[in-house]
Amino acid sequence: MTSHDPSDPSALADRGAADRRAGRYPAALRRLRQALELYRQVGNVRGQADTLVEIGVARSVIGESRGALAALTTARDLFKELGDRAGSARALDALGAAQHLIGDYPAAAINFRAARDLYQEQGDRRGEASATKNLGVAYYRTGRYPPALAELALAAGLYAGAGDRLGAATTAKHLGVVQGLTGDYTAARDTLLEALDAYVSLGSRLGEVNALNCLAAVDLAVRDLPAARERLGRALGLARDLRYPVGEADSLRDLGVVYHLSGEHTTAVIALFEAATLFRKADDKLGLAEALNRVAPALHELGRDMEAVDAYREAFELAQVTGGRVEEERAQEGLALLERPLSDRYRGWRPSG
Repeated sequence: MTSHDPSDPSALADRGAADRRAGRYPAALRRLRQALELYRQVGNVRGQADTLVEIGVARSVIGESRGALAALTTARDLFKELGDRAGSARALDALGAAQHLIGDYPAAAINFRAARDLYQEQGDRRGEASATKNLGVAYYRTGRYPPALAELALAAGLYAGAGDRLGAATTAKHLGVVQGLTGDYTAARDTLLEALDAYVSLGSRLGEVNALNCLAAVDLAVRDLPAARERLGRALGLARDLRYPVGEADSLRDLGVVYHLSGEHTTAVIALFEAATLFRKADDKLGLAEALNRVAPALHELGRDMEAVDAYREAFELAQVTGGRVEEERAQEGLALLERPLSDRYRGWRPSG
């Protein structure tokens, strides 16, 4: 069989994985599903497990969360049956990443730690770096910044030692995010620009979207609205070209904030509700909480206070479920500002008729 033989599952899986890494998700999933079916026909369990990991990663990135979790859970179980500890580590790491994307950070952290233990046991430094980086992300998404910085610094060293430039760029991006969240905006911008340059040089358009979105968040923090608007516009266009709904939702969420701060409240509401729809479709609970917390002030400016309260309440519930302390506090503050005035406004009100 040749490397392009359509009946060769290994060749199909390899080409599908290459498509996935290049951001060609429809082509990747088509080839990977063909490979999976062929592996099933010949009873190749390890081939099935490897292919399911690739399918799960691809589906997670494009927002097909339920399908991603199902594929990765099956892959984990197959590797366990085979006694393949290296495969188990990859499946657990990918499963944690999928759980992270839907805001299930406690479960994600458990899987990242388990994956790291297995990677260390196998002497897989690159895998160890991946799980360590992912654990750092899970920490910062729940507001635990000191341990996040520690894990990300460790991951950066591991990636450098492994010569993995893409992994190092992604770790730098996350490190820049945490620096911004802790108020070190100069360091954050420098780190994120370094990550962006690396993504561009490596041809990672997906990484470019993410780095632009993160840089715009720093611009927003220092109220450089023109810079934020420009970066987010670039990120949004690129995310749509790539059919990358997670990146698109992130861009729309922060564009909504730019519009709101610029006094364009109606446009802000439109962008933020569009972001909320994408987050909801992807089952990204914390992303949805972020969008709802940001649409509420714009709704308030438009005199739509009852809708704003509803948005804050849903955001609060979602933040509690995911352990997102920052968004939980943001929702509480918003409710405190709006619920009492609404109560005063409607005290003594009776329906007519």
